[in-house]
Amino acid sequence: MFHRRKSVGDRVRDFIPVLTLVALGSGAVAVAMYILVTFAPVVIGTAPSPSPADTGPTFPVVPSYAIVTEPPSQVPVATASLPANLPVLGTRRLNEQDPAGVWDVSLAYPEFRTGSTPWATQINDEIFALERSQADRFEQGPAAARQQPGRTNHLTGTYATELLTLRLVSFTLSWTDDSSPGHIATTVGTLNVDLATGQPIGFDDMFVDPDGALQILSTQSADLLYYQLGAAWDQTIATQGTSPTHANFANWALTRDGLKVTFDQYQVVNGEQTPSVLVPWSALVPVLVTTGPVASLAGVAPVQPSPTAGASGSPAPSSSAAVSGSAAPSGSAGSAVASGSPAASGSGGE
Repeated sequence: MFHRRKSVGDRVRDFIPVLTLVALGSGAVAVAMYILVTFAPVVIGTAPSPSPADTGPTFPVVPSYAIVTEPPSQVPVATASLPANLPVLGTRRLNEQDPAGVWDVSLAYPEFRTGSTPWATQINDEIFALERSQADRFEQGPAAARQQPGRTNHLTGTYATELLTLRLVSFTLSWTDDSSPGHIATTVGTLNVDLATGQPIGFDDMFVDPDGALQILSTQSADLLYYQLGAAWDQTIATQGTSPTHANFANWALTRDGLKVTFDQYQVVNGEQTPSVLVPWSALVPVLVTTGPVASLAGVAPVQPSPTAGASGSPAPSSSAAVSGSAAPSGSAGSAVASGSPAASGSGGE
């Protein structure tokens, strides 16, 4: 078949749509490249990394200092009105013997006359529980076995009243155990009570800066022991035993003149002694809680005009009420009886 050949004009008209499409495509590509170059990409779900300029200005590190202005807040406890007269304190005894004669227990401990101070019953219960635990530990421990033929193991408990006022009482208690042949083990404990609340006084309760108080006790105790121990002074043992830790100063008692600290056997001296030192209140005033009941002893609060009994005071009358219900272990003969000795320091069964 014969076909007529297209003219140049016809061919141009046929090619114009193609050129139009090519031009539009090129323009779209150019616009897209301009957008990509001009605007930063946005990544969904990922936070942009901050540039150094975005971190803000930097300042030199300034050390912070904790300024102690008052003691930590404490849970309120009930406070009772105190009587006008000094509490009546007597001596009790917990006596128990093993029927076979293997061990013998004789513990003297303080007890308040009921009604002479608001929390007498509660405090007495706590003291008796402490003595009871010491007796049980002894009777059920190594002392239950006879170490030598015909020999009886003994646990003896004594106490000293370091302070007794209308508001405060402080005791140092000790227990000696001779169940180990050739060695007498002595355990020391202290009890300090606020008679208005019936609650024990903790070390941290007395100081706005307990760590500072430990440091003062550490320095003072080391100096006092140096002169007290004389030839028995050992620099290494004493330094370790008086380092400023709560464990080293766990046995502390309130007195009129200062804080009495008693050390355990082998703590500050190479021997079985339990030496004690008296750190004066004047050394502790800078870290003392000035609003607490102990502050009056240091002279930073009015002292209540009340009679006292303690290491240097007159003895308090003995309680005449008998203790009942003292639990003796099964198979043993036990008793807790009133002692006629006064409650002054050194008379608690000594």
